[in-house]
Amino acid sequence: MAPGARSTLHVHRSAFVIFLAFAATAFSQTAREGLWREDATQAVNFVISKHPGLFTNVPRDQIEEERNALLAHIPDKSDAQILLGLQRLLALARDGHTSISLFQNRTPLRCVPLRFYWFADGIYVTDAGAGFASAFGERLLRVADMPVDAAVSKLKQFISHENDWWVRSQSPLLLSSPEALFGAGITAAESGPVLFLFEDASGGTFSLSIDAATAPLFSQPHKARPNPPLYRRFPERYYWFEYFEASRTIYIKYNSCQNSPILSMRAFVEEMGMFAESNPIERAVIDVRNNQGGDSSVIKPITDSLAQAIAAGVIAKDKLFVIIGRDTYSSGLWTAMDFKRLGASLVGESTGNSPSHFGNVSSFVLPNSSLVVRLAGLVFPISQAQASRLTFRQNSAPPTSLASGTPPSPPFSSK
Repeated sequence: MAPGARSTLHVHRSAFVIFLAFAATAFSQTAREGLWREDATQAVNFVISKHPGLFTNVPRDQIEEERNALLAHIPDKSDAQILLGLQRLLALARDGHTSISLFQNRTPLRCVPLRFYWFADGIYVTDAGAGFASAFGERLLRVADMPVDAAVSKLKQFISHENDWWVRSQSPLLLSSPEALFGAGITAAESGPVLFLFEDASGGTFSLSIDAATAPLFSQPHKARPNPPLYRRFPERYYWFEYFEASRTIYIKYNSCQNSPILSMRAFVEEMGMFAESNPIERAVIDVRNNQGGDSSVIKPITDSLAQAIAAGVIAKDKLFVIIGRDTYSSGLWTAMDFKRLGASLVGESTGNSPSHFGNVSSFVLPNSSLVVRLAGLVFPISQAQASRLTFRQNSAPPTSLASGTPPSPPFSSK
């Protein structure tokens, strides 16, 4: 073969390889669009067909407009932005149970190595990666060029919620996600570092530019001899109790409405009963501030036991307290209501959803992304008269910053 022919053949081969690569990329993009289109369509159809009261909160036309816009922009959006758009659509239901988790294992959303908590006087850093210890305990002022209050208002569109206390619970994690910040129009790019501006204890300010990373997080305060507030101990346990001898108070921490496979609720109550035989109890405090739900019936052995104790005069109704908060949700809220009906005083913050709400959650796995859509299946109504009786006493001394100790400690004294 002549040298010139060999050179021409090489050029043709190179062009063909480039063509194949381009065609494969185009096919891959087309396939991706089709898969997302199928997932988004099925998710919306699932909610429209199964939700018990979707169109009482949002007009059908608005849902359909949002769906059409989402489908039309799939070719222009990243996977993360498609997911955020789908969650924004589900959040229109104004039902905290109807949602798709933005931070499941398979989602494309990432986080910078910072975690925040919303205190009474602002949003503070409670956890940080090893390279960002200077942010521990400092107040967040701005994200990119936007004040943090305005940033939260923009992120609110991605949170399925019934009240602003659930926004306080859920928005801090979104503040750490570059994809969520970009999707809300807070930052100019989906990738690359995010600029955070902080205020330190002396009133000075400093900024950190931080990339998303999977890194160990360290909590604040980080002391050689840890002494966390009572309610932050044993977060992995569904329930546990402590006793304060001086005030004859039993403190029950109820983290999740589930029966432990290691210690059933019935066995737990029996163990407390045996303890009470030799330790006088005059006051009971049930802490459900971190209980986001599960099976409402799990608590029944405790409510039955306390009802008997009240009837027998062992515990007076005015000595029964339930601690609630922004993370008291779903069956966790129903648990607080069960105790309120026994005569308990509710103490703390407002709960993350209202007494009258959608519940009985079912789920649907999207066929291509394998993401899970959660959907409320029933309405749990409550009359205005009942709601008026479910009043609570605001914690008289809520912490105003991380310097106060960490997120709210139990609003009761052992004295």
